Amino acid sequence: MYGVYNPVHIFEFRDKPLPNNVLQFNPVQIGEWLTDLLVRKAGGNKTELSRYLGMSRTRVVQCLVLAELPVNTRSKLRQKDGLNEYQVREGVTVAS
Repeated sequence: MYGVYNPVHIFEFRDKPLPNNVLQFNPVQIGEWLTDLLVRKAGGNKTELSRYLGMSRTRVVQCLVLAELPVNTRSKLRQKDGLNEYQVREGVTVAS
C-alpha cells in the first residue's frame, strides 16, 4: 500500500502506486551519477558515499556495478525507455 498526499484527507492509501506520477531514472545513469559522486564527494570511499546519500552500502555498490559495464553496452542501455534494474541484471547475467 502506498500513501498519497491529498490536501483534503491528508493521506489516502492505495494498493498500487500511480505509474504516471513516478519519476524514474535509467539504472545505468544512476550508476554513472553515483560513480561521479563517489569521486567528487566521498573521495572514492563507498561507505562514505552511502552515508552521504543515506543509502545502504550494499545498495550503493549495486548501482556502481552498472557503471562498470562496457561503454557500448551502457550507451545502448541508457537509450532504452522504461528500463529497470531487474532487466539490466537479467541481461548482464545472461551475457556473462
